[in-house]
Amino acid sequence: MHILNLIKVFNIDNIILKGIIIVDVRRIDLVQLNEAINLIKKVFEEYEHFDYTKEGINNFYKEIKKETLIKKINNENLKLIGTFIEERLTGVLGYIDNRITLFYVDYDYQGLGMGKALLQYYLEDAKLSGIRQIVVNSTLLVKEIFEKYGFFVTGETVKEKGMTYIPMAYNLLNVALGSFVNVIVDAPIGMIHPYLPDTFYEINAGFISDILNMDDDFQEAYIYGVYKPIEKFNGTVIGIIHYKDRDTTKWIVSNTIDFKIDDVINDIGHLEYGVDLDIEWLKIN
Repeated sequence: MHILNLIKVFNIDNIILKGIIIVDVRRIDLVQLNEAINLIKKVFEEYEHFDYTKEGINNFYKEIKKETLIKKINNENLKLIGTFIEERLTGVLGYIDNRITLFYVDYDYQGLGMGKALLQYYLEDAKLSGIRQIVVNSTLLVKEIFEKYGFFVTGETVKEKGMTYIPMAYNLLNVALGSFVNVIVDAPIGMIHPYLPDTFYEINAGFISDILNMDDDFQEAYIYGVYKPIEKFNGTVIGIIHYKDRDTTKWIVSNTIDFKIDDVINDIGHLEYGVDLDIEWLKIN
């Protein structure tokens, strides 16, 4: 089990390869619904029910009854996705439009990227649907997991119908445009590029320490409009670089929203030369 945790993960069309183990992420059909319910019950009863009163436990079981889930699938657009290893269900995520309603991973497979794979699948679906913000009423058990992947608390802890939850949200990347962020500079102007010895940084670059991307790395950023070496910077996200050969992005942060796209491209071009990418820009009305 620990060996699997160290093997590099490759993501190919929603198929996650961990060494010789294939983790398939796909929709859960009605035939697999009982298996999904059993997994949810198992995790809930072993680790989560402590935060529920007797009333809350009864309400939870009502929500995951097969008839209830089928009704929501047919009438409320509930979608269930799962992670499968050799056809064994190892994790479940349920969502209705922009709201996550279920998120459970078999304890035997926790720490192996199942939750991450489920969230990645859903985030891609949400982007294609034009959703700009995802919300979830997180239990205390998984609050830190959601925070790890960029979710943030939006209100006070709620105790309702015997259940305790924390309202949280996740802004999809295009919502980051216009956000005010703090950048820690680890590649100041004049530094030689670590992988391109003939190239040095003509702009400052760094990372945003309180935001993780889906590869568990800090969100990287370029700083536009400052032409001397600096150690840190506060500014507005004016652009997002989307790389076509990988899922990660790089943000362009500036101290002004009055910018010319050609000027920005000219500043960062030497660091992205020959890279296949698109840039999403902040639009000012």
